[in-house]
Amino acid sequence: MYFHCFFIFVCVSLAQTCSGPWQQCGGIGWSGSKCCQSGWNCVYSNPWYSQCLQTTTSASPTQATTPSPSTLAPSTSPPTSSPSSAPSTLAPFTSPPTSSPSSAPSTSAPSTSSPTVPPSFAPSTNLLANPGMEAVQTLSGATVPQNWTPDFWGGANCIFGVSTTQVRSGVRSQYIKVNSPGSGDCKFRPDPVTVTAGKVYTFQCSYISSASAKVIWRVNSGSSSIWISTVSMPTASTWSLIKDSYTAMTTGQTISPLMVLIGSGEFYADDCSLVEGSSSSTPPNPAPTISPPTAAPSIVPSIAPSSGPTTAPSASPTGLVSLGPSLTWSVANGDVLVNGRVFRIKGVNWFGLETPSAVLLGLDVHSIDYYLDFLVERGVNFIRLPVSVSRTLADSTDLSVSNSVYKTIDSLLAKAAARGILMMLDMHTISPGDNLSTYLWYNSKYSENDFFNAWSKLIGFCKKYWNFVMVDFKNEVIDGTWGTGDLATDWRLASERLVERIETDHPDWKGLYVVQGISNKVNPSCGYKLPYGFWYGGNLVCVAAIPLSASIPRSRLTYSTHVYGPSVYVQPYFNQNLDTVLPEVYEAQHGFVEDATGSPVIVGEWGGTMNVISGIDELKLTKILIDYHKKRCIADAFWWAMNPESTDTGGLFLPDWTTPIELKWTLMAEMQPFPSRVTRSSGTYFLETGAPGHSGCA
Repeated sequence: MYFHCFFIFVCVSLAQTCSGPWQQCGGIGWSGSKCCQSGWNCVYSNPWYSQCLQTTTSASPTQATTPSPSTLAPSTSPPTSSPSSAPSTLAPFTSPPTSSPSSAPSTSAPSTSSPTVPPSFAPSTNLLANPGMEAVQTLSGATVPQNWTPDFWGGANCIFGVSTTQVRSGVRSQYIKVNSPGSGDCKFRPDPVTVTAGKVYTFQCSYISSASAKVIWRVNSGSSSIWISTVSMPTASTWSLIKDSYTAMTTGQTISPLMVLIGSGEFYADDCSLVEGSSSSTPPNPAPTISPPTAAPSIVPSIAPSSGPTTAPSASPTGLVSLGPSLTWSVANGDVLVNGRVFRIKGVNWFGLETPSAVLLGLDVHSIDYYLDFLVERGVNFIRLPVSVSRTLADSTDLSVSNSVYKTIDSLLAKAAARGILMMLDMHTISPGDNLSTYLWYNSKYSENDFFNAWSKLIGFCKKYWNFVMVDFKNEVIDGTWGTGDLATDWRLASERLVERIETDHPDWKGLYVVQGISNKVNPSCGYKLPYGFWYGGNLVCVAAIPLSASIPRSRLTYSTHVYGPSVYVQPYFNQNLDTVLPEVYEAQHGFVEDATGSPVIVGEWGGTMNVISGIDELKLTKILIDYHKKRCIADAFWWAMNPESTDTGGLFLPDWTTPIELKWTLMAEMQPFPSRVTRSSGTYFLETGAPGHSGCA
């Protein structure tokens, strides 16, 4: 069972009747039993609710305690193991030693630069050894600062060393130089520092960088490491200051802030500090607006996956970060960002409003509240909601009109906001039920201007909600082209015209634009070499060679692809070696885009029945799909679909809309094991940062 906040407190056996499996066992105002039967643990979810779950077993009943605000940080279940710390080329390294060899400081002539240290910290409180990079050591023939470990991931071409010319103070600085980033990155990290739970640790460093860079916190618990709480560092031609903070989750952990260069260029660092502050005053998550369910099903899949976790992770290994009174959504370096911090998406598609009935399916069985509570339990933080041009235009925005799609959208947005679930609206169909072509963004009944009007009306209605974050312009523009200049078919030009209309009508809405790929109409000038076709919406091969106009805000531009298995269509290449051909196809059709453009790629649709179809094992194929996208750091994904009415893929529930298909939920947890979540309380937004599911990702 996944809860977005998760704590386990094991106490002594109590002589009382304890709560049974899945029953409530604690929380503010709870007067019932505060222990669980043997074999079950009382798991803290939030101050108002604890529940008996079968996690780590105990020989005696367990009881929950309510932590103080300073301890409200999730447990540290790590994802995968850390990457190798040896650079691959130029000044080659073997794995650096765990403790740096001693070395006398260099006797180089002092620099004429000002010897001042960065502001806002006293040297006596600095927890870092060798913060000015003055002491050096030799590793595999290269001179690098003592107490700092060069690190890398993937195929990056990394050069590490010290500089005596580009110096802020003292006589030297450290540098990273990257000739070719390949598929990885290059980074330096200081010796780890042991921390105390609840304390705030602030890192700052002076730097110069000609390429994009980040700060990533490496947190060690025992033999495992996780990377969390990234903040981007803008390029800087003169000495600038980067500053970021981390709230410790567990006493005895060690932390190490990494400075990461993720593009070709040079990076210099000098005068760094790590200072321990007082306990965090960040409040816990706000109280839920309704009581969580009193029962929950097991999440053990009927077929154990061949690799990775067999159940959803217990918790996101991160504390709560205050974002302040407002949110700014942006993109950079292939990541979706909120107030400059990476936001990791775990999404589902929930359809119905785009169909002829224009009814959100499943509400004849359970309420919106029921489904949203279930999604929160499973770590889902985003819903992609399909709509149609015809009903968006025709229906009234007057909420007293009972059969309007706007009434459903309004209710869903409001209830989702109370639970920290974000919304992407997807113009999925033009005029369902008319039997007219919907292979472009218009048809013989609804013009391009109607399409634009529908989006303007929809955004105008929804923008009052803080959790309305993304617009997916049009689902699967099957007959679209890219870069041809044909006004009737060029999806690139149509997307530019749509953005111009939205920016004119709604300059106050600052959400993210999502542009899907086209299908099989390949522009030969884009260099696609494979003999394989595309999924509808999955052709992004031209977006780098023939980019969208600069009039589209690059800081808000996201691409989307769709990728499936044999449930939807048996691609000819499925009969080849899947371990080889699938990564090749994914890379050529959409995997390259983040590196080439800096814009994120979101998997807007993926899923299936996980059966063997035409001799193709869809579960095996999906595991390869997950492995590729996690390693490629393209794990922001929306499962198609929550609905069991999906005729080809099936849903995340059985046809009763109640029983979860656990194997599918487990696959979602493998793709994005530690998603983020934004919540709002007393006018302040808070972020559970989550963590990358692969150690090579920021």
